[in-house]
Amino acid sequence: MSLEIKGKAATGETTGVAHSVVIALPTNYGEATVIVDGKTVEANREGNSLTVHLPEGAHAFAVAPK
Repeated sequence: MSLEIKGKAATGETTGVAHSVVIALPTNYGEATVIVDGKTVEANREGNSLTVHLPEGAHAFAVAPK
């Protein structure tokens, strides 16, 4: 997996078996938009932890404030 963070946005790429990525968001981040392969997807958030579920294969993902 690779991850790049610029300001409050993060982009990444991953490949392999289905798995979850947990991203620690900054305090007071607010609501987040998660995009996987160009489509907005649901993600689970508990406090400052955002969990994105990724299916098997190669995927690009992005997280940004709404």
